[in-house]
Amino acid sequence: MASSPLQYNQSDDFDAKLMLQTYFSATLDKNILQDAVILPMKLLHKVFSTENISGDILIDLTVGPSIYQLFPACASFKEIIILDCNDPCIKELKKWVNKDPDAHDWTFAAKIAVEEADASGSYQDIEAMVRRKVKRIEKCDLAKENPTSPRELPKADCILSVRMLDVVSEDNNAYRRDLRHMSSLLKDRGHLILIADIHSSFFTIGKDKYQALDYDENFLHETLNDEGYLVKSFKPIESEGSSDVYELKKTMLIVAQKQ
Repeated sequence: MASSPLQYNQSDDFDAKLMLQTYFSATLDKNILQDAVILPMKLLHKVFSTENISGDILIDLTVGPSIYQLFPACASFKEIIILDCNDPCIKELKKWVNKDPDAHDWTFAAKIAVEEADASGSYQDIEAMVRRKVKRIEKCDLAKENPTSPRELPKADCILSVRMLDVVSEDNNAYRRDLRHMSSLLKDRGHLILIADIHSSFFTIGKDKYQALDYDENFLHETLNDEGYLVKSFKPIESEGSSDVYELKKTMLIVAQKQ
């Protein structure tokens, strides 16, 4: 394991495939799969099935080359734009959208989405819907005032972000800055849906150790208020287990509206 933690968005040699194998494989230890995929999917399904959150554009900023979070959300929006901070993850995301034979298999997550929705369609249907609605996969840098500079994106009706701010923000001040820049991509009165980790300080991929920001619930709530959000839902869930590959005490689901 590296002696000093790496920063997720600054790693040119980031191993996206190994990240998929470590956190997003159907054969993983049940505790890892629960924290990494199953719990976030259940939380997002509840949000999109009970809250009136929909619109033309969803912008997704989720750590890693992740697709699972889009399955509960895709029916609520006409178009999806995926943003990520490094090229290896973007490459893997494009493989899945383009049905590359070398793409990661997200079938297990699509099946979870169908089960949660108690829908009559198949997992192939929901995979096809996500592929059809993903219109752009772009690189971003949340340290920039315009995270996709020099490109300008249309404002989103909703931003969905799973753990991205936790791993790209070096400290609390950077978190506030990065949230502000992320929010610039959102329409006024648009919704921000965050899944965040409380008191997490690292995650590992193979022999490499990556930094995560350790903060508490008060900091998160205050930061959202300071950045002009009306917090509509703020729900902590205790982690069900522990793992050698990451540290996690609680997972937070936040639904907030930009004022």
